[in-house]
Formats: sequence, structure tokens, C-alpha cells
Amino acid sequence: MRPRPPRILLAALVAIATLAMASPSAHAGDRVVVVGPITSLLEVRLAAELRIQGFDVRPERGAVADLEAACARHRARVATRPLPEVPAVEVLILDEAGAEPLLSERVQGSEAPVLAVRAAELVRVALLGEIARRREPPAPRTIALGAGASALLSPGGLGLVPAGHLELALWPDDRWAAEAHLLAPLAASQVSNELGEVDAGPWLALVGARRRLAGLRARLGVDLGAGLGLALVTAQGVAGTPRERLDDTAILGVLWLRGGLELRLLRELGLRLDALLGATAPAAIIRFDGVESARWGQPFVALSGRVIIGL
Repeated sequence: MRPRPPRILLAALVAIATLAMASPSAHAGDRVVVVGPITSLLEVRLAAELRIQGFDVRPERGAVADLEAACARHRARVATRPLPEVPAVEVLILDEAGAEPLLSERVQGSEAPVLAVRAAELVRVALLGEIARRREPPAPRTIALGAGASALLSPGGLGLVPAGHLELALWPDDRWAAEAHLLAPLAASQVSNELGEVDAGPWLALVGARRRLAGLRARLGVDLGAGLGLALVTAQGVAGTPRERLDDTAILGVLWLRGGLELRLLRELGLRLDALLGATAPAAIIRFDGVESARWGQPFVALSGRVIIGL
């Protein structure tokens, strides 16, 4: 009569064959320490089931005080201890930092194959949500549109100029954005003296980068921005002696810094207040008969309020 091979050898052969046919799972690279010499049927089946799930199984044959010590020795987050005499399997899962227990449980059963499957499944299910979050695709880019009004102030004689304000912001992540602003005067400022009378107003086209000091989804956020731009200052009226039609335009370079506060009312709707400090190069100068009557742009301030809609 041909002798029957030991049960452990049969279990090992079955586990190896199953592992060879199994496809890699989403858990590849996660280490699991199996404490024990892996000589009993329960230990062999548990190690095999964990490998089938895609885990990197590390046997721990030395004496360890507890499962946390085994995790620390192998730089792993999961440790199991088969207890064939009970039978049961102790399972310990640490948090991502490896500092605090996330799950500590004893899985019990009557048969080694069933118990091994239940313990391996517990490890898989406990880590499944975390692994899914880890492998989530990056969040789609968020586009924000804003519309509101601004008050433009600059020393030099033009006074306060009300302006409409349109904003476009593209957020590739939660902290950084590319932003663009267009400010158009809603009413011209009048410059008048004995030498002439004109209506003047600045247009601004600005682009730059924004750094948010809180997450994109925070209810109340503070951000800073900086960039470059162009200012177009127009002056139309009559000037000189005798009076002649004046229609002039100056195009200026702009450097600007901005600070803003945004209150999110709904997920994609918010209110925004900000202050922008800028300087033109050079300043726009309005002259009547060669005499300076007003200037604008060195420096200037824009105080704005807008409604923001996210797309």
C-alpha cells in the first residue's frame, strides 16, 4: 500500500498551485507578519490565503512579546498569530503611521481551512477602504467663475472709479490656482479745470497665481495672489486753448499683489472679498496744454466683492 503524504505537505502543494494561478490583487506590497514557525496546517493555510489576496507575507519565527513588536520588526502594519490549539487567529492592524491599533480581533473557528480564509478575509476587508482611497484618481480640475464690482483708487486726481469685475480661477489642486481678472470702469472719472475737461477711466487685465491657505472645500478660506497685467487708461474730452477734442489712450504694465477672503455658502457657491495693491509702469498722466492735470496708477488699490460659482 502506497504511503499517504502528510496533510501539511498536501496543504502546501494546494496553496502553491492556487497561488500560481491567482492574479495579483489590489493589496500587492502590503506586508503581513505571520507569527509562528508555519508548521501546523492552520499556519500554512493562513500564509497561503494571505498570499492569494496579494499580501507580502513575512514569517516571524522568533519570540516576540506581542503583535505590535512583530510589526515594528518587519516594518509592517498587519500581524497575525495562528493558535492551532484553540483554534483561532489573532489579527492586529495598525494605522497608517504604524502608531495606534486600528483593529485587534481574535477570529475563531473549528476547521483550519475555514479559519484561515476568515482571517485573511478580515485583513482584506479592513484594508479595502483605505487601499481604495489611496488609489483614487486625482480630483478633477475645478474652474471657478466670479462676477462682482470693484472700487479703484489711485492718488493723482481721478478719485474713486467704480468698475465691474470678472474673475476666472483654475484649480489643479486644493492649494494652488491660476487666476485671471478683468476690471472695466462702470463710470468715468471727470478731470476738469480751466485748461480742459475730460472723462478718464482705467481698464485692467490681470493674470497670476493664487495660494490658498486652507483647503479648496473649506467653508472659510484665505488666499494670497500675485501676478502681472496690463492697464489701459482712456481720456476723452476737450482741452487746450482754443478747445480741441482730446481722445487719448495709454497702455501700461502692471505688477500686483492680492489678499482675499472667501465664504462658501454652498458646495459650488461662495462670496468673496479681496483687496489688490498694484503699480503701473509708467503712470498714466493727463496733460492739458502740456501741464499735468491728473495721473493714475502709481500706486493703485482695488477693493472688490464678488459672487463665485464653481464648475
